[in-house]
Amino acid sequence: MKHPPEIYRRRRIAAAVLTLLLVVFVLLCFGLFGTKSTVALQGDQLGPDNESRADYVERVAGSVATADEPTYALVSFRESLNAQQVNAVVEPATRMNAIIIGMAAPIAVPEPVNGASRADVIDTEIMRLRDSYQGVGQVEVPSKIDAVIVWSDGDSLRTIAQNNMVEAVEAAPSDAAWGTFGVRPLSSLKE
Repeated sequence: MKHPPEIYRRRRIAAAVLTLLLVVFVLLCFGLFGTKSTVALQGDQLGPDNESRADYVERVAGSVATADEPTYALVSFRESLNAQQVNAVVEPATRMNAIIIGMAAPIAVPEPVNGASRADVIDTEIMRLRDSYQGVGQVEVPSKIDAVIVWSDGDSLRTIAQNNMVEAVEAAPSDAAWGTFGVRPLSSLKE
């Protein structure tokens, strides 16, 4: 039995509509179930926020005084320090996560291994920075550190805050996770 051409035309239209619906369904599934950020930004911020240097130092003193659980903290120095000075200042900290030079973004650093010190790690990062500027021209690459981000308990943070080379120590909330908080260095404030 032969089918009239009208049936074939209807079948082709139905197949096209079903194909279109399938494509829309697949795209919708990618939108709903596709890759998404696994870390929710908490909006925490370390560093001064539209305030004077003195106001910032006074405000953050309380964050360290009440820190009980281990947390991240921004340690700002009175003046730029060399690697050995930084090593001595942050020695009580459980971990040094990043160094800050001037107003640049924090540079993540590993903990030392095989008998190296944190000063060696800092020197290595500064050498990498210098190497990255090779061939650029007359660019002065800083060799001193203005601040660091550490992770430690409250007692260690309070010990660090008492060092006469430290201007301020600001503790993040205890639930802050690495990479989910912003950092504005103290050096970003104009005198």
